[in-house]
Amino acid sequence: MMADERQRLLELAEKSAATSVQLKGDNAPARRFYGIAMNATGEFSTTSDYIAKSYKVKEQWLKAVELDPKDPNARHLIGRWCYDVANMSSFTRNIAAMVFRTPPTSSFEEALKHFKAAEDLKPGFWKSNVLYMGMCQYQLGRTDEAKAWISKAISMPNQTSDDEVAHKEAISWKSWLGM
Repeated sequence: MMADERQRLLELAEKSAATSVQLKGDNAPARRFYGIAMNATGEFSTTSDYIAKSYKVKEQWLKAVELDPKDPNARHLIGRWCYDVANMSSFTRNIAAMVFRTPPTSSFEEALKHFKAAEDLKPGFWKSNVLYMGMCQYQLGRTDEAKAWISKAISMPNQTSDDEVAHKEAISWKSWLGM
């Protein structure tokens, strides 16, 4: 798919999800998908616009969790947001500090908390969740725990294209960690 077509489709998805939230604001899946669509269109934004939108993305996912506390997907997405913010490059962090009074902040510990909550709700539901738990453990200096989670991710079957992407990343981590 061409980049222009991808951008057009993602913007249409965002607009449709926004309409869904306007019509049914108390609907957890609508909030989750609106956050996903906003996050996806961010790849076509400037760094400062992407950061500004990231606050709204997190807000949608937090609202989805509030509306449906048993949804492991929304918990995982908040964990991803936290991981990405904690892993933000110094360049992006400096832009955020210049543009926003309060740039987004998070930690690998906070990300791990959300990934664990998702895993507690539905163990093994998403290979990416298991992989990110390993990545967080590594970032927190817990190499043995990181290796255990990475190994678990690798051993899980690939059921979706997202699982295949997570599997390749887990294999890279395995190699990088000398497992």
